[in-house]
Amino acid sequence: SGFENSAAAYADVVDWWQGVVKYKKVNLYLGLGFYQAGIGWSKNPYELSNQILYATKYDTVKGICIYQYSSLLDYKDNAGLKRVQNEYWVNDAIWPTIQKGSLEQVSTVNDFTIIKGKDFYNLIWEKPKNTHKYAIFRSESTIDVNNPMQLLDIVSSSDETIYYIDKTSSASKTYQYCLFSISSSNQLAQGKTISTTTAATTADVPVMSFNGITIEGNIKVGNRFTIVLQPMNIVLGGSPTYEYYQSFDQNTWEKIREYDNPNNTKVSQSFDFTSNGHPIYIKVVATNDLGTITSDIIKIRMEREDVLPYFQEIFDQMKNDFKKLL
Repeated sequence: SGFENSAAAYADVVDWWQGVVKYKKVNLYLGLGFYQAGIGWSKNPYELSNQILYATKYDTVKGICIYQYSSLLDYKDNAGLKRVQNEYWVNDAIWPTIQKGSLEQVSTVNDFTIIKGKDFYNLIWEKPKNTHKYAIFRSESTIDVNNPMQLLDIVSSSDETIYYIDKTSSASKTYQYCLFSISSSNQLAQGKTISTTTAATTADVPVMSFNGITIEGNIKVGNRFTIVLQPMNIVLGGSPTYEYYQSFDQNTWEKIREYDNPNNTKVSQSFDFTSNGHPIYIKVVATNDLGTITSDIIKIRMEREDVLPYFQEIFDQMKNDFKKLL
């Protein structure tokens, strides 16, 4: 219904329902029929935004459900929907606690660390008991959990150790971070607040890993081969710089190229196969502002069908040189 519905005006229906649940352990969600934007609501393009705004007057109203999904596409240019998108629903929000008989106890995050990188801050924490997700607040002054502008992110993870890169931060600034663990029923534990003034500058965990290295090309003398690196799995810190090393005996290594990958994208680098027929060995060293890792050693050798013709060519050349000496 809408505000002007004579049989069941929207405001009257909401007033009645909030009274019904006021002293009960239930969550009230209002269902708004946005499909009516092309029918009964056509006279007032702001009906949707007005209904949502009206619902905010009651603490008992925990959320909004819009029916049906396709109407959001059908009426995507509706003025009321635009107002909701651009003015009302612009920040993340912590979902309301699900009311039920007994709430599970969620523990506070205790092991919470900040690491300062070259450009931004990185967060690490251990999973507490009964935790389903986390809310991260950030402020350059005092944390205010009632200020939606300070809610940085809501993170879902079942990992025992959680790594978070705050790419919207600046390492030149000082922040307060407050981390809340949240149960599956959206119950918040007490927050853990720390300052970037206590941030570490090094990480004692692997900060990234290789996602895959492949070799492409017809490997034989005089040809070029290509080393293809998939985007790195970055746990902490910024994007990597690569150093490519070559060896003929796996003891002595020569750096043959350096490449900066600021956007951590797939990288293809081509090299000449300069071996005299014996295998060559390649390794890649990846470095970012918080650590360095080295790839497994890659063995590159001539294609089997090219080896015999190559050595036959060498033998023929040696035979000709010997005849000249005689």
